[in-house]
Amino acid sequence: MAIHQGKEFNPYNQIEFFEDFREASLVARDRHYSRSLFRPSWNGGVAGWSDIDKLLKDGDPKLQSKIEAIFNAGTVMDLRTTGPTPTLDVIGYNPCVPSYLAGNPMNMRRNIEGETNKAPISIFYEPLSSETIDSNTLIKRGLAIASLAYYLSLYRPVSLYVFGASAPRSSDTWQKPEGDTSNDMIYMSVIPISVSPFNLSQLSFEICHTAASRVIMLALTNIKGSITFPTINGKETYWLKPGEYANWVRDKLSLPPETLVFEAIKDGTVREWANPMEWVHNQLKAMGYTIGE
Repeated sequence: MAIHQGKEFNPYNQIEFFEDFREASLVARDRHYSRSLFRPSWNGGVAGWSDIDKLLKDGDPKLQSKIEAIFNAGTVMDLRTTGPTPTLDVIGYNPCVPSYLAGNPMNMRRNIEGETNKAPISIFYEPLSSETIDSNTLIKRGLAIASLAYYLSLYRPVSLYVFGASAPRSSDTWQKPEGDTSNDMIYMSVIPISVSPFNLSQLSFEICHTAASRVIMLALTNIKGSITFPTINGKETYWLKPGEYANWVRDKLSLPPETLVFEAIKDGTVREWANPMEWVHNQLKAMGYTIGE
């Protein structure tokens, strides 16, 4: 079960783990602090918890169709899992010192065409955003994340998680544990979504729907009623360089370096999500997959 204490949970520099999205929704309901969460124009048309229950059960058919459309549009891409792989040989571009010292004649590295990595991989997605981000952008981002997970699952096992991190706007609302000398000010919720093969109905709500982020995740992370981006080593994460926060998340959760971490949307990154299919293409290319024309 989740480690939580209802509305009295003290979030100072802590991480809260849930079994699944349904359990997280029950805790969010317990912590529900404001009717402002249920503004249909802001959260994708959800007016109350009964709507949330229906989405948890059935998903969102329209968003499921959009995931399928993105995926089907990519099936003609000839997504191949071959590419250059660093391999030890007698000749190459980069020496392997341990092999050389051991007397191994195969002590040089060079790229040889072969299969790319098919090891299991995890995706950690933070669906939160700046308050000024519109619902349409959140949906496009969710569609991109869901589609990427779906594509990767064709070639390697994929585990999908959502997480949310926040901090109160005023540090005096925190109860700092005795002996804690860190400058971190962060509360994080972590929810496992699924392991491939994925249920698109589930992804349509838990990854793509605005209410998943602006009702459930916001209720979980907004325990004190007024939040901002977390603070790490005295610096608000909003101002960190790209990748710095992702590296911190990997370290905090003891994740392997190859874990994909996609952080909350900031005001200056909206254009990145204008075309979900293009974003998916770029991510796959960055991971070494060859996309055919």
